[in-house]
Amino acid sequence: MIAMSRMLAWVLVLSLPSVAAAATYSTFADLAAFFVSMLNAGTALLVVVGLVVYFYDITHSMFKAGEKDHSQLKTQLLWGVAILFVMVSIWGIVNLLQETIFGGNASGGGAGGGSSQPGGNPFEPPAFIQE
Repeated sequence: MIAMSRMLAWVLVLSLPSVAAAATYSTFADLAAFFVSMLNAGTALLVVVGLVVYFYDITHSMFKAGEKDHSQLKTQLLWGVAILFVMVSIWGIVNLLQETIFGGNASGGGAGGGSSQPGGNPFEPPAFIQE
């Protein structure tokens, strides 16, 4: 219960800049882009924390472990890599869905996002210059 209240406090503290700026969103896409950018920042933070914890645990286990704990160290290495892979894969899938649904990333541009023509239909093939 204490951990949940601390997490709620951090969410409130981290969301204060957007409340203080009194950001108003004129469309649903703007609001969704704001939430997606917040989720991207949070996901990046979680991946970094995961990497730090992973490397700390591995170095701590290497210096502490003897020959009898070698198989446990291999298991920790394998599970750590698998979990980090799943974290980054889910992040990539969410970004792919975002680009597919909203036609771009949270900042409105990016690779594969939107139309190939400014102001054009994203489902229309690109127009080539004809002479």
